Amino acid sequence: MNDSMAQGNWEWYKEVVRSWLEDPLVEQFGGLNMTSLKMDQAYMTGVSDRNVSIYSVSDDCFRCPFELQKTLEAGVPGTFVVSTSRRATWRVYEDVREQYMSAANASGLICQLRPDLGEFGVYTLNATGDGCDVRTDKDPVNIYLRESFLFAHPVINPGHITMWYKDKRRRVGGASLGPNPLLRRSADEHLPLVHAHATDLALQSVLTVHLV
Repeated sequence: MNDSMAQGNWEWYKEVVRSWLEDPLVEQFGGLNMTSLKMDQAYMTGVSDRNVSIYSVSDDCFRCPFELQKTLEAGVPGTFVVSTSRRATWRVYEDVREQYMSAANASGLICQLRPDLGEFGVYTLNATGDGCDVRTDKDPVNIYLRESFLFAHPVINPGHITMWYKDKRRRVGGASLGPNPLLRRSADEHLPLVHAHATDLALQSVLTVHLV
């Protein structure tokens, strides 16, 4: 019972750190390089049985035209990077190649949809003559976990966790910079990792308290 509770809580902590660092955690997914994604980005793969163009317009862009995101040839999937910082309305047009489309222009319009996309997610948009749908292939990072973590542990310094996690990933990956953790230096922070090592112990202490 205690072992299962410990494992569940540790998975929760890892997910919190993952969302905190804006890190997809995995390097590859379905042949896609996840580490090339930036903050507030995700992958979208378009699939269609006809020649189409995919357009979108952000909710915070008042009276803006729809902007071209990707053109697809019939039966040929195409992957592109999309922004997840704001909700957007998407349209798929058949046999259209213009860079911008007015919201009033419905000529060749196959479908209009408002997918719920999240940071570091992977999605597939399927367009046919019957309509469109968006499927989630890889769940996005839960950006709300960091707020719940801070609410539960307001004394934790996010910078300390960042250093601890990056050092932990290097050690797990076998790229330790030295046999003594107090002598290693962080290539990312350019600071002595004695602080990161202390934070490692501190976070483990927090986890222990959380499990009691």
